[in-house]
Amino acid sequence: MLEFGAELSDIYGELYELELKKKQKSMEKLNSHALKSIQNGNIFTSIIYKKDDPSEKFEYVTTMLNLELNAGSKLTKFITSDPK
Repeated sequence: MLEFGAELSDIYGELYELELKKKQKSMEKLNSHALKSIQNGNIFTSIIYKKDDPSEKFEYVTTMLNLELNAGSKLTKFITSDPK
């Protein structure tokens, strides 16, 4: 059950990438998929960060790193109406 948030984050990340490859991209879909990917990744990582046992955290360190990097990548590509 714990990995469900990580899997959902990956799925929304893939939906984001598929939308990005389209010729006519939907800004709303891109932002929605990015946001859902970030939110689900944060659900997973917040649970792991709360664990007291370092060995339990270490078991998920690769997954957590990937989720954090993916979130950062999506945030840098977030589309707003402000051109800045």
